[in-house]
Amino acid sequence: MRLLTCFPRFQRARAALADLAVQETLRRPDITSLQLAKLNALWQNAQAHVPAYTPLFTNTRSPGRFESLEHFRQAVPVLRKSQVARNPERFLSKAPAPGKWHFTAGSSGPPSPIYLPDQAHLQNLHAQYRFHRMWDIDVFDPKAFLWGHGASFAPGISGKLARLRQPIEDRLRNRLRLSSYFLGEHQLTEYLKRIRSFRPKALYGFSSALYLLAAEAARQGFECDSLDLVILTAEPAFPDIVQQVKRGLRVPVAIEYGATECAVIAHQWPDGTLRVREDMVIVETLPRDDGKYDIVLTILNNHSFPLIRYAIGDVTDAPIEQPDVGFAKLGQIIGRDIDLVKSRTGNVVHTAAIAALLQHYHDIRRFQVCQERNGAVAVQLEVNDPASFRVTSGLRNQLVDFVDGYPVTISVVDTIPSNTGGKHRWSLSELAHRG
Repeated sequence: MRLLTCFPRFQRARAALADLAVQETLRRPDITSLQLAKLNALWQNAQAHVPAYTPLFTNTRSPGRFESLEHFRQAVPVLRKSQVARNPERFLSKAPAPGKWHFTAGSSGPPSPIYLPDQAHLQNLHAQYRFHRMWDIDVFDPKAFLWGHGASFAPGISGKLARLRQPIEDRLRNRLRLSSYFLGEHQLTEYLKRIRSFRPKALYGFSSALYLLAAEAARQGFECDSLDLVILTAEPAFPDIVQQVKRGLRVPVAIEYGATECAVIAHQWPDGTLRVREDMVIVETLPRDDGKYDIVLTILNNHSFPLIRYAIGDVTDAPIEQPDVGFAKLGQIIGRDIDLVKSRTGNVVHTAAIAALLQHYHDIRRFQVCQERNGAVAVQLEVNDPASFRVTSGLRNQLVDFVDGYPVTISVVDTIPSNTGGKHRWSLSELAHRG
């Protein structure tokens, strides 16, 4: 481990942490100036090298540079996720920096390719290290991951190499990796034993997986005195999930918000606020008809695959707040657009509301809600004891009330499968999705 700390890569990472900390304390005019300079460099590169943006520059109304962020928002249309997914090669620069293609997890449709330069990947890692450092977690402190590893399922030599490489990397980086694909009572008990033996300082993983682990930890009276922090990521972290994890694992909980397209968007600081990494991404929150806000990103550190005013499909419950000093504050991330179930009268029901209802049924471990285009809702329940659990008419009636009379079916299943990335989808609606 000590040998790794001498590698130039990690020496540069430690040096970068100080710069990142300084940028977090900038005043609002300085943050705006920093973003505008990076934005204009990104825009000019897109004009010169990226086919998808060429039509914008044949229009004389499209400026060569922006005088302000407001000018930018007025001049550039929102880029829909489907536009990128249909033809990702058009968003690749004709002169890309060294890097590789990554794929979205497929939680909101077929996995889509995203090109990420190596340098941007390192910058994202530095920002993550800085987040951990806020919570007194060092780069090489022992960490446990409750995570998927979709690459290991690849066929042929690539999958074999991924399966061989991952354990070596984890050992070198002082990480314990536990699979989010298998989360039965037996597996969770084994995971808790391994965590206690490994003695991690931080536990990192999918929100839904850590929720189940914490529930089992509470049932067993689990303790791990080395553990200082649990980081929930990759899925919505509803308030009841956060509270369950705090109770079960008996440590503070922090939320990380990122995506394949932009690995670092926001982190929860020790003061409890979810802060946007504004030196790396511009975040807009656009009001919706249902009183919530669509999240739109402009990723500042990827000139090879520029995503400019990109509607990632995520939804938050409040407009972004920009303080006079320091990075912007983001509201609770409710989930993706397809996490929203539509009622017969046109109202939108958020998954958080369904989660709040079902948490009162203590035998339910996880759920998944699927809504068809005709409005019909199918609810799958994963429960502790399928033999004794009974679906009550009261539960069904409550769900029917939520969707204003659309038909609701409820079934108990042994396991709700995750997608290839290990994620759990709380809901999926063909009716509410905007496309």
